[in-house]
Amino acid sequence: FYLQQARADLGSWLPKYLPSLPRAPIALRLRPLSSLWGSLSPTDALSLDLALVVGRARAFEYVLVHELCHLIHRNHSRRFWREVEARWPDWHEDRDYLHGDGLAIKAELRRTVSG
Repeated sequence: FYLQQARADLGSWLPKYLPSLPRAPIALRLRPLSSLWGSLSPTDALSLDLALVVGRARAFEYVLVHELCHLIHRNHSRRFWREVEARWPDWHEDRDYLHGDGLAIKAELRRTVSG
């Protein structure tokens, strides 16, 4: 169920962001991640934590935007954060939510999947 929901969400969000990027990720993986919410590999494969679907949808979309912006800047420089802010002006709020509730969100997915 969670994987299906995550794919549906991504399918509705990606078309908004891909046209403004230099290229699309070569792959998109959804799986439980231990400490990160997402990452972009050196080969442009995007991995997102499946637990994001348990939390607020807007926080999930923020992580997607964050990782997509790494296609432009591979670091967390001011230029990178300007790219994020141009696409997701309220990113601070969603980052703070994930910092504050992140452990509980990840635990909820673990309980649901294992139980």
